[in-house]
Amino acid sequence: MEAVRNAAAVASSLRLTRTKPPPHPTLTSPKCFCLRKEDAFGNPSSETSLPKLEGHQTNVFEVEELETNDDDIWKLFAHAQRNILYLNKQRLTAMEELKKVQEERDLLLEKIEQLEAQKQTGAQTEPVASPSFADLLLQIDSMVISGMIGSGEASSLRKKVMGSRSQINDAFCEIRHKTDMELLSELRLFTEKMTQNPLHIVHICSEMDPISSCGSLASYVTGLSCALQRKGDLVEVILPKYSNINLDAIQGLRRIDAEFDSYFGGHWHKNRVWIGVTRGISVTLIEPLNYSTFFNRDRLYGYSDDFERFSYFSRASMDYLVKSGKQPDILHIHNWETAIVGPLFWDIFVHQGLGATRVLLTCHDITSQCLEQPSKLELCGLDPHRLNRPDRFQDNTKMNLVNVLKVGCIYSSCTFDVSTFDVDMDNLKAAVRYAMNKGAQVVLVFMESETPVMNSLMKALQNELKDANVRFIEKYDDALAHLILAGSDIFLCSSFHDPWLQMPLKAVKYGSAPISLNLASDGFRQFKVRDSRGSSQSEYLRQSGWGDCGSTAASQYLLSTYGNMSIGQALDEINTEPSRWAWRIKDGMSKDFSWDAECCDIHRAAYTFIKNL
Repeated sequence: MEAVRNAAAVASSLRLTRTKPPPHPTLTSPKCFCLRKEDAFGNPSSETSLPKLEGHQTNVFEVEELETNDDDIWKLFAHAQRNILYLNKQRLTAMEELKKVQEERDLLLEKIEQLEAQKQTGAQTEPVASPSFADLLLQIDSMVISGMIGSGEASSLRKKVMGSRSQINDAFCEIRHKTDMELLSELRLFTEKMTQNPLHIVHICSEMDPISSCGSLASYVTGLSCALQRKGDLVEVILPKYSNINLDAIQGLRRIDAEFDSYFGGHWHKNRVWIGVTRGISVTLIEPLNYSTFFNRDRLYGYSDDFERFSYFSRASMDYLVKSGKQPDILHIHNWETAIVGPLFWDIFVHQGLGATRVLLTCHDITSQCLEQPSKLELCGLDPHRLNRPDRFQDNTKMNLVNVLKVGCIYSSCTFDVSTFDVDMDNLKAAVRYAMNKGAQVVLVFMESETPVMNSLMKALQNELKDANVRFIEKYDDALAHLILAGSDIFLCSSFHDPWLQMPLKAVKYGSAPISLNLASDGFRQFKVRDSRGSSQSEYLRQSGWGDCGSTAASQYLLSTYGNMSIGQALDEINTEPSRWAWRIKDGMSKDFSWDAECCDIHRAAYTFIKNL
């Protein structure tokens, strides 16, 4: 339109100048310029571009030179009319497109309003079954017919699927290429997430990888916490602030300005609190001010005042929970170091806003129980006169002493016994000598022990097995352990009794075959979970779909693959059937035995059970 107005203005001025005598001979042939991009029919113009005119873009319009006579003027108006017709045509097309967009927008807004109204009134529209939704229902039928699931579970799955159609369509948009087993696993996990309520779990413990690590407890706490949080639960960990803590492993570590008081030895003492995050888990570190030497040491354990150190930490952790106003669903405590949280909880803290909280104890080492004088219970506020009796703290053998691990089991709502057993030194020495005679190299890693007898046995073994092909590593390091497993063909474990099978399964994942030292008498024991009343909870876990740990996929794999294999058989297969051995190792490395699998589900089943007590 701007081009048309300019052309009309030029034409008007030219018409006026034609009625006047020319003022100068050089102006008898004035020029006019028509600016256009294309003709009236939308065809590009072929005129040659001239220098840029003021107010116009030469790269958009081409200029055409016309003689300033009457014919030229009428040609100019004809061009202007064609341009006007073309622009009107374009305007009408644009208006039609805009009208279509507006109609689509109105339809969309109307649909949104209908959906919002249905949501508010609870009205249900007649669903249209998508292909994936229909396929899913059909595959559930297939699972029943093939015997993969029973009719009861199938009926339950159908109801949950029917009640969650929109989420099902999003989560299972591509199911045609999945096997029934893969689909069943995903469907069970999906329906579990749809029905379960998230839990708030707080671990009170002495180790956590990679912050402070001395043994399997550290990786256990971290692996379980990360898996639970990935499934939607809120997990926090409370630790002592050791002087040798790995600060680089904690993101955003900072000290809270305020301090809090905790009771110990008849007085209240100040504590600093440090907070941060490691591997996505919230971590709280408690630093005593008056008893600053408790955790300012080279080692985590092995001191004469270990009871005082960890009873102080346990009491301080409970005082901190109350002070901070936290009301977790589960307090998960570990080994004797924090087992005293059990009686502290029920005797002192349960009525301080923690009435809905339940306590679970995990025992990682049944041989370490902590026997102490009954009078020391007073240090953290407990009554030794009331608790020093056979059904509470009193040790079953040394009745003049109290057993801290025992009372932790009694006062916890639930106890997981995941303990390992002492190494059979005779079997170990025989296995090492056999491997050396076969030309193998041996690396022995000993975790720090609180038992002086065990430490002395390890020293004696080290002196007895001195050889160029034997290497002893006395300090456990998780990263180094991973490297050792990755570089080894065989991992000799004391037994397969550990229900979580942390080290054997870790060996499988890193390409090392776990072989039990106690093959003659070893087997998979039944995994027992007991509540504070002594009743077995195995039936509940079995009804939850997980059963005893001996029936999990992980334990079944180890039992069928390595349960009957001796070190001699393993070495023979490596030397005589390398292809079969390579297949065995690759098969194990391809399996998913991570914390996100069955182990996490077993823990959550126990959490849910004790939460409902």
